[in-house]
Amino acid sequence: MSVETSPAAQKKLKSFEKRKAAERREDLRHIMSDPRGRRFMYRQIFIDGCLQDVYLTADSGIYRHEGKREQAAKLMDEVQRTFPDEYVLMITERLRDQGTEQVAQAEAKDTAADDEDAR
Repeated sequence: MSVETSPAAQKKLKSFEKRKAAERREDLRHIMSDPRGRRFMYRQIFIDGCLQDVYLTADSGIYRHEGKREQAAKLMDEVQRTFPDEYVLMITERLRDQGTEQVAQAEAKDTAADDEDAR
């Protein structure tokens, strides 16, 4: 019997894989438990990954961008399955932040217009 297929080796491998999976879940839990972590995760999934349009890049870049999208999709799936409430919170926070950004941009535009009128 080889070492790779021995019951003892298989048991150790299975135990190692379980520990690594638990460690990954705990790492993800830590990231998703904080607003800063959720902002980071949002950028990884949506801004740097899934929402990029790969067909607008040069031919040599399509494969790289498609790979990034695939990784982002896997990450999004893992977050949705493992921490669905935190995923929804992440999206909610981003929508709220986008609304705040739009208000700030509108106010800046109004201020700039008022400044122009005052001249």
